[in-house]
Amino acid sequence: MTMISDVIPKPLFRVLTQMTHQPRIDVALSVAVKDWIRLKLKEVDEERSTYEQKYGMNFEEFKQKMHADLIPDSYSYEVEKDYWEWEATTTDAAFLRELEAYYNEQTDTAAYALVQNGIRTFGADNATGWHYHPFENPALHIPLKTEMKFAEFLGEVERRLS
Repeated sequence: MTMISDVIPKPLFRVLTQMTHQPRIDVALSVAVKDWIRLKLKEVDEERSTYEQKYGMNFEEFKQKMHADLIPDSYSYEVEKDYWEWEATTTDAAFLRELEAYYNEQTDTAAYALVQNGIRTFGADNATGWHYHPFENPALHIPLKTEMKFAEFLGEVERRLS
């Protein structure tokens, strides 16, 4: 597992712990990222809806028609810019929906998962002691000597998907 170590400035530490009501920075960061993902998903869904209303179709239909030169003014800057931004919004939404993070303060349990097409493809949790579910076989439970921080989990996901 890749270990990530960094320093968080005290003002950021205070904001994270106060806004999330979590005294542990790793938990506060997980909660904050989960909230950010939820807000970002809402934002990209609103953007997607705006494009769907503007063009009267979803992105896949728009993409097919764009490549078949069936969109009026398809080579104009405005339409091409809409295409790039709509595509980015679609890609962002798909990635954000794949990440799941849970924390139960009462039981101090955490679970992180990368979910692709409705199937966990990588994960880590401490339901029975810290362990991870490897990309190669997510059904396996491989014990960890120490807790996996959410930042470490995201680093593994990024390394694997890049």
